[in-house]
Amino acid sequence: MIIPVAAEKDSESFVADKEVLFMRELGILDNEDINTEITRGEFAVYAAKLFKENTEGGAKVRYFKDVDPNSRQANSIHLLYEKGIINGKGDGTFGTNERISIYDAAVILLRIAGYSAYAEVMGYDTLIAENDILKGVSGTVVTVDNMAKMLYNILNTPVCVIEQYNGGMPTYDIDEDYLLMEKLFSMYEVKGILKGAGGVCVEEDLTVSEDAVIIGDDVYEVSESLADKMYNDLGCIVEAYVAEDDYGVETVVFYSVDKKTERTVINYSDLITPIDEELIINYHENGKIKTINLPSEIKVLKNGELYTEDVWEAFSGSQGVISVLEDSEIFLVNVAEYDSVLVSGVNLEDNMIYAKYGKSVSVDENKLDRVRIYLSDGSSGTLSDIKAG
Repeated sequence: MIIPVAAEKDSESFVADKEVLFMRELGILDNEDINTEITRGEFAVYAAKLFKENTEGGAKVRYFKDVDPNSRQANSIHLLYEKGIINGKGDGTFGTNERISIYDAAVILLRIAGYSAYAEVMGYDTLIAENDILKGVSGTVVTVDNMAKMLYNILNTPVCVIEQYNGGMPTYDIDEDYLLMEKLFSMYEVKGILKGAGGVCVEEDLTVSEDAVIIGDDVYEVSESLADKMYNDLGCIVEAYVAEDDYGVETVVFYSVDKKTERTVINYSDLITPIDEELIINYHENGKIKTINLPSEIKVLKNGELYTEDVWEAFSGSQGVISVLEDSEIFLVNVAEYDSVLVSGVNLEDNMIYAKYGKSVSVDENKLDRVRIYLSDGSSGTLSDIKAG
């Protein structure tokens, strides 16, 4: 098995990939250093979390000589052993403190998805490759980052079920539409254009509430805080995970923007000429002059209001950010204006910014995810970073 070697990621500056963020959302990961190498015992703890069973406290029995029944890892290891997912090293030990190999980790995950018996026929190497269990994995050891990708991949793998025995031979049923994600977490993935979020839609004939989003042609419930985050990605192609409860209510619990999405962000201060009826954006970027020709059928979302006619009027202003999103179905420009305020004081309880001159600014606490605050030195900050000046 050949695994590409990649450079270690900088834990301080690295923006976690969607796999890591999703595992955190599921409660499988916390805020571990993504470069931390994983032992066999630690991997058992993370893998056992997929079953959402309580593994805290000491174990009542001892299956392996090197697993202390009172250790943090004991119940997780025992849970996987009792489910037939792990067998140890054959000498009565589990190798708890040894680094787990990428191959062994992949085998454990495939067994969780029901492939133990099928692997005797097909071989684990074949099943690992066919199901893309190592997609995104780099290097030769299991780090937190690599493990998150493997966990993500197995959750998006079809469940293997032994249906029946004919003449002593098992029949394997692999339903491509029934993924381990649905079996263990009652979740499924949806992908499409984000057309509505935070009470705003990019289609004139659509409406959406503050606690819902529209992806493609379907409406899903969502927490208001997540809806406000998704508002910033209106018009983008997104991949979202939807959980369905016992009452059939479908709620988005996690999403990411498709990596193919192309978005150009331009500060008003970088514009060379105002944007008028010609809908041409001339701007500076890294010392070069660049141009974007906007089509006549463009849609402009300005501070939450959709413009589909006389759209050039939406660009009037002196300060703000222009985000140009190109897509096969929606060509959207998101215009966010901002104000400069000479601050006399800040009330963090009421989210009020008091201006020394002119109108003070009140920030809706439910809309903080939509607010961008830039300090006098040009860096971004929060309300608590603002100093009276």
